[in-house]
Amino acid sequence: MSRFSKLATMLAVPLGFVYGGVPIYMEETCRWATVDSLTYFALTIPALLGIGYLMWPITKLESRGQKA
Repeated sequence: MSRFSKLATMLAVPLGFVYGGVPIYMEETCRWATVDSLTYFALTIPALLGIGYLMWPITKLESRGQKA
């Protein structure tokens, strides 16, 4: 994997927890209602998918070959 791909892979889990934790935290502290969380996901999911689509061409995966 390229350096960028490795970094993205390592950051995926912590950023996923933060991404999911924001609406949970906001609802638990009564700052958001459920409709606000749904709006959050409705706006951010297409943006994240778009970013992933744009970043795909710079992701490089290479075979290291098999060792005997």
